[in-house]
Amino acid sequence: MKRVVNWLLLMVVLASCLGIMEIVARNLPEAQRLGWNLVPVLPDRMEGIPDKGPRQRVLVVGDSFAEWMEASGGNFVRIAETQLRDQGRDVEFVNMGEAGSGMVDYYRNLVTYGPRLKADQVVIALYLGNDLIAFPGGLPSPDKVGVSLPVPVYDHSWRRMLKKSVLLNLVYRQAKLHIPWMRSGFTAQVVEYLRRRDGKDQAFVNQRLAKLDPQLVQQAEADSINGWDLATALFSPDYYGNLADANPASPEGDAALASLDDLRTLVRYAKTLAPQVTVVLIPPSPWAGERYHDYFRRLGYGRLGPTQAEPEIQTRVKTLLGQENTPYLDLLPALRASQDSAYLDRDIHFNGHGQELAGHELARALAMP
Repeated sequence: MKRVVNWLLLMVVLASCLGIMEIVARNLPEAQRLGWNLVPVLPDRMEGIPDKGPRQRVLVVGDSFAEWMEASGGNFVRIAETQLRDQGRDVEFVNMGEAGSGMVDYYRNLVTYGPRLKADQVVIALYLGNDLIAFPGGLPSPDKVGVSLPVPVYDHSWRRMLKKSVLLNLVYRQAKLHIPWMRSGFTAQVVEYLRRRDGKDQAFVNQRLAKLDPQLVQQAEADSINGWDLATALFSPDYYGNLADANPASPEGDAALASLDDLRTLVRYAKTLAPQVTVVLIPPSPWAGERYHDYFRRLGYGRLGPTQAEPEIQTRVKTLLGQENTPYLDLLPALRASQDSAYLDRDIHFNGHGQELAGHELARALAMP
């Protein structure tokens, strides 16, 4: 009996220690990179949304910028909600942000969940860095969404369950830097996909890789930084510059301009769900200031776009929204004026300060009559 009690005490002590370590890990600066891990998949989140009550409901669609740190309440969507409530506004935000999604996903999610949610306002968080990609043939009518758009696949595996622990994720990330067999191979898969798409040979890839910061290459291979950041630099080093210019002669500019029709469709559908629609324009960090350029230069990027003037593609988006009589929130001036860094180091997402800044700007925009 005494041995059983000792084992139980040991288990309690170990569980308590792990719990304390988990709490500490969630408050480390590095944990900001894992802001999406604790967020349930979208269908699970939507199941928990009750029917609309007396509160003013704000429905938000977006990608990882909207989902990031959602579970902890530290993203700009929740910060805006809190600030509006502090101002006496009786509001509730329904955050449908999904990492890795784009305009086609925002549209599908609005069509799928929007009618039941009965929103008073819709906020579209548009990341100008990679959201401006047209769906082939244009977005379908709402009644054709189920057969015309790809069906998302959600991960409910045990691996996703383990990712809910920030402590395990931090340990796992460090281990992958030193133990190659633990790595996912994601970066290599992306590089191979782009190599085949562009018709390049392996010699080209090796030549380009040799020019990059070897530390960042190792971190990309170990999934410590986004493999897409490295792969894009290999095959489209002027990606951000071409995108900013909106030059139809470049693949990035041509794709962005072609996507504006999809943006128009998305905005018009959102207006059938709510009387007020606001589009938040989230710029890539290279456009927000030269202080963010070091990471991209180390990855081998070339032209990164303007840091003073307004990018042409942003002007085009604003023009379209003006034609649609749709308010927008341009975060670029506030991000450029910020004394402190607003983006994570070696990442494209907002850090805690950036989330606070964007949340304040969103609350201010939605508080206006």
